[in-house]
Amino acid sequence: LDKILKTAPRWRTGYRMIANDRVIDVGRWPDAGYAALPDDGKRFYADPFVMLRDGQHHVFVEEFPFATNKGVISHFVIDRDGRASAPTVVLEEPHHLSYPMLIVGGDQIYMIPESSQARSIDLYRADPFPHRWVRERRLVEGVNASDATLLRHGGKLWLLGTLAEEGGSTWDGLGAFMADNLFDEWRAHPANPLLIDSTCARPAGMVVKSAKGLIRPTQDCSAS
Repeated sequence: LDKILKTAPRWRTGYRMIANDRVIDVGRWPDAGYAALPDDGKRFYADPFVMLRDGQHHVFVEEFPFATNKGVISHFVIDRDGRASAPTVVLEEPHHLSYPMLIVGGDQIYMIPESSQARSIDLYRADPFPHRWVRERRLVEGVNASDATLLRHGGKLWLLGTLAEEGGSTWDGLGAFMADNLFDEWRAHPANPLLIDSTCARPAGMVVKSAKGLIRPTQDCSAS
């Protein structure tokens, strides 16, 4: 068992304090290094999403214990000196959860974690933030959607993620769903999949607005 735990596939979560050198702006890796979120070797942490609230950097991650083989959503805080608190589980379901994308809507904070094993895209509401989350509604059902990522563009909301049919891969077919607002009916784009490319289809974080236009971070899954 120890050998399996030590050699199991794993991710690591790194973080650093930005000093006007966002990677997406400068187009290169920064000179400053990243601090790694420590783990005990019996789990890994992945898919970090950060929210600055009440002067604190709140980070939500997938926590994947090897013993259960199922992801949960955990939370930790990074203080002003760059020190991370110990992650604690804030959301668990019978199915695997990951990619805890955060959304601010009015005076509420929402999360759309990946729940592809449940064949759904679900919306959760903080009650209260950050330690308790309740499922608000099901946005899309009957889909195996990985890393669905929200984008506001052209007067509509879009959810972009990779779609997998039965037995298909989860990294090469980009699909989209659209709605007028978060609580409206979500509709699949009639041209899905919009892109078939394992090098850039699967999302890797929020779409960023820059002087160059919209930038969509992606994962290169060509070696998967």
